[in-house]
Amino acid sequence: MSFDVDIGHFSLKGPREINEDFAASVRPAPQDEARGLVAAIADGVSGGGRGLEAAQTTVISIEQA
Repeated sequence: MSFDVDIGHFSLKGPREINEDFAASVRPAPQDEARGLVAAIADGVSGGGRGLEAAQTTVISIEQA
């Protein structure tokens, strides 16, 4: 079975000065389509400091696995 997927990312910053959320998605190479699609979203918890870096690291780690 196959289907088409449209991908988009959107996040609001809320009451904070900056948005520390991070999202990414990866489509498989044409020869690996059976493996499926990977998407990850991380909430950059800004109250703890370096939330953006933590969110990016988490998503990119999943994306590269």
